[in-house]
Amino acid sequence: MKYFTAKNLQELRKEYKKLMVANHPDNGGDVVTCQEITAEYKKLFDMFKAGQTPEEEKKNTFDYKADEALRNVINNIVSFDGLNIEVVGSWIWVDGNTYPYREQLKKLGFKWSKNRKKWHFSTEPSGKWHKKKMSFEDIQKKYGSEKVKTSNISRIA
Repeated sequence: MKYFTAKNLQELRKEYKKLMVANHPDNGGDVVTCQEITAEYKKLFDMFKAGQTPEEEKKNTFDYKADEALRNVINNIVSFDGLNIEVVGSWIWVDGNTYPYREQLKKLGFKWSKNRKKWHFSTEPSGKWHKKKMSFEDIQKKYGSEKVKTSNISRIA
């Protein structure tokens, strides 16, 4: 955020009033700055009304570089026969007939989850990022999931 440091809706309103008084064109400010402040205020206002903090919003902001990395990985495995590919949040999960492709999956950065019996890939740093153990179904519900349609193109050895 460029103009605001507010941690809640009440602080946001106070900061907005101060910024508008200081930057309003009638007080020597300019229209463009006022428009930027108002746009940022509206975005933060909507977040606070929805019960979200700026830190949470930053976590949930889409990372286009990560999206490109996920897309590249999917493009590398989409033609593997017998795989079920599912994007869950910012993770790719793969199961099905993975045994013939295990070395390629490892080279692409996939790791085997023995608890879930699936391969997984993410652009996020590895390690335990939550303390609560969640089932795969709970993860799907929390982050949303989408199955990737795979082609029936057989690989040329």
